[in-house]
Amino acid sequence: MVLAFTTPDGPAGSRVDLLTPTGRQTAVMTDVGIVGPTGPAGPTGPAGGAATPASYSFADDFDYGGTADPAAIVTAGGNFPTGAGAWCLRAVTANGLVNLQTAASIDHPGTINIQTSNTINSIVDMQRGIASTSGGTFVHATQIATLQAIVRADAITTMRWQVGLSAQPSSVTPTGAAFFVYDSSVSANWLCVCRSASVQTLVDSGVPVVAVQWYNLAIKQAVVGTFTFEIDGVEVSGGGISTNTPSVMVNVGMLVQTLAASVRSAFIDYFSLASKALTR
Repeated sequence: MVLAFTTPDGPAGSRVDLLTPTGRQTAVMTDVGIVGPTGPAGPTGPAGGAATPASYSFADDFDYGGTADPAAIVTAGGNFPTGAGAWCLRAVTANGLVNLQTAASIDHPGTINIQTSNTINSIVDMQRGIASTSGGTFVHATQIATLQAIVRADAITTMRWQVGLSAQPSSVTPTGAAFFVYDSSVSANWLCVCRSASVQTLVDSGVPVVAVQWYNLAIKQAVVGTFTFEIDGVEVSGGGISTNTPSVMVNVGMLVQTLAASVRSAFIDYFSLASKALTR
């Protein structure tokens, strides 16, 4: 015979006392609800697309150089590896020189200084990638892109200086380009230049080039076919250039040319590129 004594109905955890032939036992009540029916399955999502890289970017602070310092810049071209990839350094007409300077000045942790020879009209340039005598190109100029460079020059007379995108980075007359140009024989100011098939559109920025002054240069193509130019965060190309814009493969870099029998040089502290809508 089993006698059961239960507490009044209550929440889960109420005690139940049972008297059985073998003695008194205590149990705890639990209160578990009825499991409801399973809901309907949701709709199937769309199929995923192919995982294709659609952008290319790099940023270089030039705080490391993997070659001798200083090193010759030769006409055959040479590699200059840094902490963020590799650059090709090339001279035209006569060999130049490259120096890597770390902790060169406040807020500029590392800089590269490229120098021409003292042969009139000689050129030195730096371009992204491995050594090439013709100038390697890897970015199509009709892609959405933003380029930034922080640069300075200590002597600015009898000098030509180019910073930006170019189809022939070692040339002062490339077949395609979107770059800043300073040419002391033409203007005392930075010039915003786009070139296509060797025809150019030029806009005077109104910003003078001053010796030993850093400039933060930016070139942007937010809409294909229009390049805007900025200096120290201010747009200086009259709203952008949309004529004679390049439509060929280009590279990024900097060129220095001496227009006299004197060494001319330029420093670069930072270079970056972000390019979208690649076809790869």
